[in-house]
Amino acid sequence: MNKKEKIDGIICLEASGGPGAADVLHRMDLTRKIKIVAFDKDPQTLDAIEHGLITATIAQKPYVMAFYGVRLLDDLHHNAVHEFKDWATAPTAPLPTFVDTGTAIIDSTNLAIFRKALAEAPEAGYLKVSRPYKSP
Repeated sequence: MNKKEKIDGIICLEASGGPGAADVLHRMDLTRKIKIVAFDKDPQTLDAIEHGLITATIAQKPYVMAFYGVRLLDDLHHNAVHEFKDWATAPTAPLPTFVDTGTAIIDSTNLAIFRKALAEAPEAGYLKVSRPYKSP
């Protein structure tokens, strides 16, 4: 950034990168001059989109991830899936090798709608931990 080379944009591949990049661009007086695409839907990222510091974010769908994970395990447990003795040599895949749980692209055009939906269905957002994790 200090070399004054042209940068078209910044892509962040984990949740804290977007707010961090927005902070650096703000301190360098480059806000809105370089686009930032963040990852996930943490409150700092959503606030930065609202204030024009981040262009967009790609949000995961943790509820859908958990739903399909539990669903596939339940199918296995209840023998709904044909179990092969050796899955490596099975003639067909007993479970999908890939499950697309989807993403949502959030930007200034749909931020309010996304926040409203998240507030109406908080269980679809992040898992809220009632007590801090303690290692064994």
